[in-house]
Amino acid sequence: GLFIIKFEVWDMTLQSLPLVHVEELPEELRKEKLPHLSVGRYCCLFDEETIILDPLNPRSVVAAWITQVEKIIEIWVSKDFKDEFAAEFSSYWDSQISCYFISSKVDSFLCGYSITGLNKKIKTEYVLADSLENADLWREKRRGSEINIEIPSVTVDLRCSPYVPFGNPWPLKSFSNVIEWLSQLEPSSVDSMLAKIGNRTEKAMIAVVLRFKSELVGFVVTIRSSTRYALKRYLGQNNNKSLKGKKNKNSGKTSRKQIVRLLCSKLSEEDFWRMDVKLCTDDFILERNIISDLPPLANKKVALIGCGTIGGYTAQSLLQLGAGSSSGSLTLYDTDNIQPGNLGRHLLGIDYLGENKSTAMVDWLKSTGLVSKIFNKESFKHEDVKANWDVIIDATGNHSFSLLLAKWVHEFRYNKRDNPILIHGWISGFGHITRALKDDGSLGCYACQFDYSHNPKKER
Repeated sequence: GLFIIKFEVWDMTLQSLPLVHVEELPEELRKEKLPHLSVGRYCCLFDEETIILDPLNPRSVVAAWITQVEKIIEIWVSKDFKDEFAAEFSSYWDSQISCYFISSKVDSFLCGYSITGLNKKIKTEYVLADSLENADLWREKRRGSEINIEIPSVTVDLRCSPYVPFGNPWPLKSFSNVIEWLSQLEPSSVDSMLAKIGNRTEKAMIAVVLRFKSELVGFVVTIRSSTRYALKRYLGQNNNKSLKGKKNKNSGKTSRKQIVRLLCSKLSEEDFWRMDVKLCTDDFILERNIISDLPPLANKKVALIGCGTIGGYTAQSLLQLGAGSSSGSLTLYDTDNIQPGNLGRHLLGIDYLGENKSTAMVDWLKSTGLVSKIFNKESFKHEDVKANWDVIIDATGNHSFSLLLAKWVHEFRYNKRDNPILIHGWISGFGHITRALKDDGSLGCYACQFDYSHNPKKER
């Protein structure tokens, strides 16, 4: 067969990838859904977030383009698309609505509300949550209007990665299409899906999420009342267990084959929408920043003393690394208020002028919606060392306080045989150097960086 590929290089500096247009395909591939081929027959060569182009060596760039096109053509000719589709399956789902998935539980609710974007346009946004209360908390974080759509939802876990079988019509346009597709992909998932739908028949409309690891797609379907009744009756005769595919010998009972045929008929459903599901659980957001060989902060009790320039940005980083989530907590300490002189270098802006720094930081961190176990106090005192911290961070930049804090922590370790990690961070060199010192009790402390044989003492 004949392939005709055209490179559309619209940026001669090579800072951006070319548009690769497929002008001609062999006849046997023209009606197929091909991986890496988007609407308009434009071919996706590389992930633009990971590919690095060398504009000083244009020949190597062009060679890389051609090599990648050859690899993609080989995949098309082989017709072995399974792995290719699995890697980018959600982009092939061709979604009609999108939602945020914030629930880790199987049974949840799809809730809709209106939100006004920064462009002043109003749109409907959806969230999948394990309760209406959590959905409303998310809606508040998103500054949305009251929830006006509530749809029961179920999650079906797939054991094999989803893909588009060669020759299948795509995208899926009905619930019957979904059943036919899943029957090829993973027959047992059909039984699981129908069982879960049958147990959530309080409304005609239901949302279904298909999950493989962190890959999520879904759909919303309106099932007619007669079909819902038949499905519920079928599940009842099977003791509400998942469908097993066994033939029913007793007369008057519905077989699996009959119930599947009923659900695949055009009369079983009214509406169908494909749904883009964006994973947005706390675990997913936070684990992206965790290095596997380091302990996460999600279950740690962390104290941050000082919410100035270094402390403010440190607080943000701690939050993104899991501090304040799960069974842990994050407590911020600072006695100062935000002043005009702070604005040029602080994380916070004009709207927090005059506010206490720790109070303002807690308010701003909570507004991100990531975690909620964040607290603020003004001053850190000697007795606060005894609060069973996992980590204490000194970002005060106050030499006298840092010496005192190091003494307090070492006395506590000695007397209680406990070992909270103490980290000092400060700016020196007239603003040119940022330094940090970790004190875990095994080596030196903050005071050890000075030579006390001189008067005044000198840095080592």
